[in-house]
Amino acid sequence: MIKYIINTFLVLFAFSCASIPEMETIDFKGFTTIKKGDSARINWDFKNAYYVEIDGIPQKFAAKDTIFESPESSKVYNFMAIQDEDTIRKSWRVIVMIPEEEKKLKEFQYETSYTESKYLKGVMDNAKIIAPNRLKITKLILDSNDNSILFNGLILDEFGNYISGLTGDNKITWHIKQECNNNKSKIELDDYTEVLDNNINSNFYYLIDKSAAAEYLSSVKDAINVFSKNINLNDRVTVSAFDHKFEKLIENSNSKNFDSFDISLKKTTGLSALYKNTFKALSEHKDNNGNNVLIVINFSANNAATIYNISDVIKEARKSDIPIYIISIGDAIDSFSAKYLSYGSGGSYYNLSIDNIHLLNDVLKEIQFAQKAHYKFKIPYQNLNDCSFDATTITGEFNDKMISDNVYLIKTPEWLGSKSQSIALFDYKDSQFNPDFSNLINSMSRVLNDNPDFSLELIGHSSIEGSEDTNQEISYKRAKSINDEFLKLGVEQDQIKIRAQGSSMPVFFLPNSAWQQYYNRRVEVRWLIPEMLPYEIVAQEFWTEDEAMKNVNDWRDRGFQSYFERYLVENMPRYKVKLWGYKSEEAAKEDISVIGAKFNIKARIE
Repeated sequence: MIKYIINTFLVLFAFSCASIPEMETIDFKGFTTIKKGDSARINWDFKNAYYVEIDGIPQKFAAKDTIFESPESSKVYNFMAIQDEDTIRKSWRVIVMIPEEEKKLKEFQYETSYTESKYLKGVMDNAKIIAPNRLKITKLILDSNDNSILFNGLILDEFGNYISGLTGDNKITWHIKQECNNNKSKIELDDYTEVLDNNINSNFYYLIDKSAAAEYLSSVKDAINVFSKNINLNDRVTVSAFDHKFEKLIENSNSKNFDSFDISLKKTTGLSALYKNTFKALSEHKDNNGNNVLIVINFSANNAATIYNISDVIKEARKSDIPIYIISIGDAIDSFSAKYLSYGSGGSYYNLSIDNIHLLNDVLKEIQFAQKAHYKFKIPYQNLNDCSFDATTITGEFNDKMISDNVYLIKTPEWLGSKSQSIALFDYKDSQFNPDFSNLINSMSRVLNDNPDFSLELIGHSSIEGSEDTNQEISYKRAKSINDEFLKLGVEQDQIKIRAQGSSMPVFFLPNSAWQQYYNRRVEVRWLIPEMLPYEIVAQEFWTEDEAMKNVNDWRDRGFQSYFERYLVENMPRYKVKLWGYKSEEAAKEDISVIGAKFNIKARIE
């Protein structure tokens, strides 16, 4: 019996030793901001810890406890929760705001927010506990003279409050990772500064898309009115609108007299010549004094044929020292090109769904605030085998918290062509030229007349407006009507080719609005200039996307540049596998001969 009791005791003892619960951090905010002379409340709860030690304080504390500290300057308190040989280490930072910093922060007159937000809503209250939650890179400048990049960024908490004072003894360690074509580089940085200056005078230039896609202009108008009435008295606002033309609505207004203006912002039935009109806006404002900012609000991608491309706009923005902030609304946009343009110019990119258009006020507030308050740091630019642009991730490490943002670094802006550059739109079953698109044809005619070696192709399209034969006929007549307009302006016929595409290549495959159907009824233009690599080979066609993707990879393995393109046959999707990168028809024909002989494939030029 005694032996049984002893064995039972040993088993229970072993079991109790083996089942000691692990420690767990239940409560540890890790960050307090106080005014100089005030006390900071530091509280914690380490579940299952035996006791807690704090460096510099000669006593042991309970697993759940509170202390009050009044440091003269910002200070880090290092904690160690202990359970036998197991420990948890944490740091608590007490930020002591000096009067000058506090005064600067109060100049911004932002309330503290207590509602979760992705965008800037307020500025922290100095007496509150702050936890960095989000990094927003708002400006980047590539300095080719010393091969470096200057970043400006906002640090926000979960409620959208800007957090000040994270410098000096409270530094963040920054980890910058750049990547391009499997080439990678990493940099660590802790040398940075904070800018708090509400007296920086800024000129805000708005460029607003009013094309056929712009269905919510009243919300944009309301947001600009709210924004412009709350800027500093010395700041200025200019408002312009665009479709395939440019219209100036308000010029050089301040908050005091903005009430006297009515923004005549109305949707049109036009296209969106984003690059041309952004270039024009930059050119108009490049000589103005002060901190100049261009804010573009768009509802669709750049879809109007133009002699300007994305690299022209980026170069002009850099030369003019005007960053471009693009706010894309809805899902009819080209987010890659919009990001490329905004980051390439030194600005940043925002995308709002139609359901979240009410957040436009917060986005505009964030852009305005970032011109006057931000963290600033500089890093060397890593060439990464001379990539023209690379994806960069910037991560801040602070008190066991990680905050990060992703941007593109664009060293040499490239052309970036587009598949849907339209020069005119048409009403249902109509092929008559609409004079509203004359400015696009006039500008391209001047280029053709001044450059007799240049040529282009006009491609007519239709929506579902009848049988396949009818759609083909209508699309041909549309291309022919634009061809005739070029001839009236002195362009030679041998500079123009015509092709009818029918309804097989819509911009919107599943149009859900009248304007999307309207955009499908178009004439596109394609420059046949060797430098633009205009010629492609249609190698094979498939009924499924999976087959097409597999075939694309096969052609790439064979050494060709390849992609697939969806089109419609009797309103059913089909996929062309295309080989691209040909300067001339002759070069494409040579590869067609090789393909036919080597793979027994009947390819064609497009």
